[in-house]
Amino acid sequence: MSEKNYQKNLRANRKENPSGKASKLAKSFGNPISATKSIFSMVTEIRVFDILFAFPFMLAILKDISDIVLIGSVWGIGTVISICCSILGGFYIWLIGMGEIKKKARGFLGGTTKRLLVLFGGTTIEAFAMGVNFLPMQTITFLLMYIMLLYERSQNKSQEEQLAKNQQYA
Repeated sequence: MSEKNYQKNLRANRKENPSGKASKLAKSFGNPISATKSIFSMVTEIRVFDILFAFPFMLAILKDISDIVLIGSVWGIGTVISICCSILGGFYIWLIGMGEIKKKARGFLGGTTKRLLVLFGGTTIEAFAMGVNFLPMQTITFLLMYIMLLYERSQNKSQEEQLAKNQQYA
């Protein structure tokens, strides 16, 4: 990426504020047609190498099954299993996602940081909130992280299309 494009991306991302993005997203999902279009644009971003995400999902499902069978519900054992599963699964998802993210100036809460914060929150709930072990929190956390990656891909694609459209007219 050239220095000129980097500076342009940096200025554009500094202009956008997270609350503006959140309200824009909420408005788009409030409209059923727009919500359907957003979901289908995310589904089109599923790639062949996403089969590698099966390992963290299987790990999370096995961890949640161990909670139901009461092996993981024992406080010390369950906490250690939850933390180890989160570290291994999160690291695996992070490595897979890092290979395809285009380097842009995204601010502190870029795509990877948001996914790691979701992982930290899910792990905290799973490991330390006793009484909710019957919920598949680890699986939900990994699924949410994958959906965030698909959303990020679709946003990158739409931004690239918009940039190409603007350059075509310039």
